[in-house]
Amino acid sequence: MNNNDQNPKPEKPKENIVPGKKIAPIEEPTPAKPERIASEPGQKGPK
Repeated sequence: MNNNDQNPKPEKPKENIVPGKKIAPIEEPTPAKPERIASEPGQKGPK
């Protein structure tokens, strides 16, 4: 459970550093995640 606390901690400081830009940095790494999520449900749907 301690590991979970350390994970969200590093992400929170980033949002505090760039509250207005937090959407821009999150959008860059997000494209890689959406592809994974769309590939999982996408392959499961048609298949």
